[in-house]
Amino acid sequence: MTGISILNSTDYLTISDVETIYHIKKANQAKLRMAKNQNPNNPFLFSKIGKIILYKRSDIENFINARGTFRGCDSKQGRSRYFS
Repeated sequence: MTGISILNSTDYLTISDVETIYHIKKANQAKLRMAKNQNPNNPFLFSKIGKIILYKRSDIENFINARGTFRGCDSKQGRSRYFS
């Protein structure tokens, strides 16, 4: 599979895709990626091709299921979405 076909695949998601679909903010993704570098047991898996960061859809869904509940955006308080 070439780099271009990976980017067109629905199995792989970009940072923006993960934010749009799963409501994990870009800054939170960066923090989770840094935590992965510090702790190899952290389940937030990603791949990097050049400057592009990609996530497998199944890895993101497994991460969400392992983390437990999801708290949505509280628009009145202006809080961003995050995992508990």
